[in-house]
Order: sequence, then structure tokens, then C-alpha cells
Amino acid sequence: MGRAELHMSLRELRAYTGRTQVEAAAENEMTQSELSRLERREDFLLSTLRHYVDSLGGTLEVRVMLGSSEIRLSDSERAATVWEMKAIRQAVEVLASIEEWLPAVLVGLAPEKLRERREGCGAFCLLEHVWHLRDIDELGYLERVRRTLREKRPELPDVDGEQLAAKRAYVKRALQPAQRTLLQARRRAVARLRRLEEKDFHREAVLEGTGPLTLGDLVLRWRAHDIGHRVEMERLAAALRP
Repeated sequence: MGRAELHMSLRELRAYTGRTQVEAAAENEMTQSELSRLERREDFLLSTLRHYVDSLGGTLEVRVMLGSSEIRLSDSERAATVWEMKAIRQAVEVLASIEEWLPAVLVGLAPEKLRERREGCGAFCLLEHVWHLRDIDELGYLERVRRTLREKRPELPDVDGEQLAAKRAYVKRALQPAQRTLLQARRRAVARLRRLEEKDFHREAVLEGTGPLTLGDLVLRWRAHDIGHRVEMERLAAALRP
């Protein structure tokens, strides 16, 4: 149940996230025709590509392969722009939106449906998705936020979601404990993030397997994780319903 590797154009990436050209254009503060030309281009400024990916709820990483070394180009030293802080604040609201979209995805589905998987809808069933989101929040993002705010440049461990799913046998568990604790903890986390000042989002940490990043970067990665699971869950729920 590893992370899927997909190859897409910008247009296909936008469609994968469920955005229309009109919606994506508004997020990027451009006209629909300008966005259409952008999606047909063959080369981009890195800042343009980052802005586009951010608007779809993703995060952009650039990795360089040199011999046996894999190097991530870090931009954590860059000065914050108005756009970047706007993206971080918007990401916090995306994290808050789980209280609306998660119950809507699950409503009306019988317990046996929650344990079904469908081809083309990701590796998890709906029950596994909910437990995964709950555990990755608790063991990953919530702890990362706490430590980054409390410690000076903490070293944060990675969390293997695939290993957790197998070890904890999500598919054999009940839905409600995961859904309840996920939403309660997320509500508290969002309230805390909303209270932070801009300087707090510049606090740095080192994430295992990724390297140096800021609290703002962590929030953007958290949002991307949420959106990826939401897309798969909505697609799966639609396939499971008559």
C-alpha cells in the first residue's frame, strides 16, 4: 500500500485535484486564458510552478541526483512573500475543512462498504483512510508542529504510513473512534495555527528524509496530504454508491 507514482501534465494534475480552469485561474490570480497558456507551456520559472502547485493544494520539491546521492534543493532560506503567507493561511483553512468533507464522504455507507477497495481509487479502503489520517496526524503532523514551536530546529522522524496500516490492522477496526479523535484533535490544532504570528511559521526543523524546512512548509505538506486522501476517498465513495 505504498504511495502511487503518477506521471501527469499540469492540466492533468489540475483535473486530478478536481479543479476547473476557472477555479485554478482564480487561485492563481490570472484569467482563464492565461492559465490555459500556462498549462500548455513546456518550461517554467520555478516560482511560477511552485505557485501553481500550491494553488492546487500540493507542495513542490526539487531533487538532484548526483552519483549515489539524492539532494533536495532547499528554499527555506528565502524571504517570505505575501503569496507564501497567504498560501499558508489558506492551507490552515483547508485543514479545518475536514470537519465538513469527511462526514460527507462517509455518510450512508454500510460498514462492509467502508472495507471495500476499488481499482483506480487508491490502495486504501475508506476505513483505512480514516485511521491513517488519524494516526498520521497524531504521530506525525501534530507532534511536528508542537516540537517546531517548542524546540530550536528539532530533528523530526518520518512516519511510515504503510507500515502503520499493516501493523495496526486498520481494516479490522471500528470507524467511529478514529473519526471522533481525528476531528477533535484537528479542531484543536487548527485553532492553535490560526493564533500564530507570521514569525512563528518561519521556525525551522529538520524532517527525516526531507531535510530543513519551516513550520509553514510543514503546514503546506500537511494540506497536500489531506487533499491527496480526500481526492481518493471521494472517488472511492462515488464508486461504492449505486
